[in-house]
Amino acid sequence: MNEGTIHLADEDSASDLEAAARRSAPVDVDRLTTLRNTAPPPALPRTSWWRALISSTLAPPLPLDDRTLTRRVGVTCVAVAVVLIVVSLAIGLRGDPSASSPMLSFAIVIARAVVALGILALSHSLLRMGERILTHSSRT
Repeated sequence: MNEGTIHLADEDSASDLEAAARRSAPVDVDRLTTLRNTAPPPALPRTSWWRALISSTLAPPLPLDDRTLTRRVGVTCVAVAVVLIVVSLAIGLRGDPSASSPMLSFAIVIARAVVALGILALSHSLLRMGERILTHSSRT
């Protein structure tokens, strides 16, 4: 390499470029600024180790048709309805609270009964919806 001129190549490091700028040798300023201002190449998307583990462990999902999907929705409605029935029974059949006044105990029992009846109404609606979905999907 000739000491009077500096040939800038792509493999030059930033320290070489800064040293060349300090030596007052003829440097292509446009090339120097473009080399300094260039952003690093974008990083490759990394897949998560968890996704790689799951995808290698589990079988690929089966394609869903309409009948399978409607059956899943119906079974989910029935399952949620059964859970809500158990919750409403647990709320409605709780014992008498030991409150200081009988009127307060009465109000608490009535409030629990109203909440339990509301949950039972919701579970009844879900049971009917699940029944209609399941019976309709078995006909078609």
